[in-house]
Amino acid sequence: MDYFFSFVLPAYKEKYLKEAIQSILQQSYTHFELVIVNDASPENLDEIVNSFNDSRIVYHHNEENIGGKNLVKNWNHCLSLSKGDFLILASDDDVYEKDFLSEINRLIALYPDINIYKARTKKINKKNKIIEIDPHFSQYSSLIDFMYNRRKGMISCVSNYVFNNKVLKKAGGFIDFPAAWHSDAATVDFMAKNGIAITNQVLFSFRSSEINISNQKNIALAYSKLQATILYDRWFDENINLQPQNEDEAFLVNQILEKRKTDREYMTYLIVRSFSLFKALIILYKIYKMSFLPKKQVIRLAVKYVLGR
Repeated sequence: MDYFFSFVLPAYKEKYLKEAIQSILQQSYTHFELVIVNDASPENLDEIVNSFNDSRIVYHHNEENIGGKNLVKNWNHCLSLSKGDFLILASDDDVYEKDFLSEINRLIALYPDINIYKARTKKINKKNKIIEIDPHFSQYSSLIDFMYNRRKGMISCVSNYVFNNKVLKKAGGFIDFPAAWHSDAATVDFMAKNGIAITNQVLFSFRSSEINISNQKNIALAYSKLQATILYDRWFDENINLQPQNEDEAFLVNQILEKRKTDREYMTYLIVRSFSLFKALIILYKIYKMSFLPKKQVIRLAVKYVLGR
């Protein structure tokens, strides 16, 4: 069966936009729409979009910069404009290989009863140099296998997943946490309850550059990420119930839960390590007051920070 796909692309930056659009339009599987949403960008996105003469492009303009205030709200706005059976939330700086959709369509035919599919991924820098490549995973993974693999180094970002559009909309869209931190992970967790299928080929390039929101540095954003981490922890406990069916799965579940215990400290260190000592100590004090980490762990992080400078 040939499904209709929706690429929805919230656009704000022009630097890699043309390359991102080209990678979508060059798909060997052609039954799709590309919904581009200009999020009130100050840059000249119109010239780039209008340079493509393709009837599959649907171009919208936000009257205000929705994503600047709430990134996930803009994701869900883009979602509301889509018409496809399946949805890809694209980015204005990532790249899809030409057989991305054809392989995803093949996986849907093989696994029609699941709600999420993923492309094997490589990470690239601003000069298109490869930084990292996903290991080879099983074509189908249960939720337990998938969550274990993701915590063991799978490259995961919202744009390398394909979602059942109807199921995602019925669930209320992408899960909204501050700064969109963990929003992709929570949404993927929810959609992968029946398992996930992953392409064997590397069909998606995730760009890591200084203009990503995840690379921006300020204390307000750091606090938002900490708050989001707390909310994701609570959401996980309330919505994800991992039930192992055998001894192997019981081991994996234990590893997943143990990893969650260390994630708070790890994520906190990732946030504070790029700040000056004064700002880092402010953040760590805030963490302690929020009861996000116990005093012993906060002290350990402060020592680690000082020794690592």
